[in-house]
Amino acid sequence: MNNVHSCYAGFVNIVHTNTEKLSLIKTLLDGASARAEDNLKDLRHRYGTDERIAAETTAKIEKARNDKLISEYVGKD
Repeated sequence: MNNVHSCYAGFVNIVHTNTEKLSLIKTLLDGASARAEDNLKDLRHRYGTDERIAAETTAKIEKARNDKLISEYVGKD
């Protein structure tokens, strides 16, 4: 019976140790996830959202087209 109790105690110790390790890993992953989210927010603040970048790019393309049309029209005179 003593061997069974010792084996059970060892098993409980292993489970407890692994649970602590998993908890630590989860904490580290949560921290990494939070840092990644902060970095993403910083990049969006610094460079803008996808929608804003798309709108600015579209505006630049339209301006370039309009400038080309104006220069072609003025050049015909």
